[in-house]
Amino acid sequence: MLHHLLGHADLKTAAALIGGPFLFMLGGLLFKKAVFRLWSPSRGARLVGLAALAPLSLSMSPLVLSVATTAVLAGVAAFESLAMRRRESLSHGKRVSDP
Repeated sequence: MLHHLLGHADLKTAAALIGGPFLFMLGGLLFKKAVFRLWSPSRGARLVGLAALAPLSLSMSPLVLSVATTAVLAGVAAFESLAMRRRESLSHGKRVSDP
């Protein structure tokens, strides 16, 4: 699929590179809503970020678009990891700043 990494992305490539992570994030968002009865603000924000890449995607190279979508997913992972640590710290009666 990525045989021309440095050229401009065509519509099929852009749809795959953005659509895959978008569906993954949407599935995670709906899962959290169904199971835990809460919306994940980080996933919602990242869905908007992925959607914002769509108009720019045809002017980007597939390599840059891949890096951008990976950065979006890494941002969600980092945010949710920090949020989980915070919840664990609060559930044990410690403040977040306590070691």
